[in-house]
Amino acid sequence: MKLPARPGTADGLTEGKLYALKAGEGWLEIADPANARKEAIEKGATLFNRPEDMEIDAQGRIYVAITGEHRVIVLDDSGPKPRVWDFVKAGVNVPAGDFS
Repeated sequence: MKLPARPGTADGLTEGKLYALKAGEGWLEIADPANARKEAIEKGATLFNRPEDMEIDAQGRIYVAITGEHRVIVLDDSGPKPRVWDFVKAGVNVPAGDFS
């Protein structure tokens, strides 16, 4: 996975390769960045409803707040296949009304 050369910029989308995640299977290379969403859907990439914020911990795991689903997921691509799991999910490990 390629991250931007400078935090807070889109450099990672203008150079190198773009990938979409298919959870449990791996990264799908996107050939046409101008039509990335369409291509990712056609290839069966995992869809997320309005990712809002991302943070990376010391082990390289990525935490993503998924606004439209009231949850925070963890993405760990350190193994042979990327893993995604819920870190926080409204109504599961926090009260539904307390997480927004």
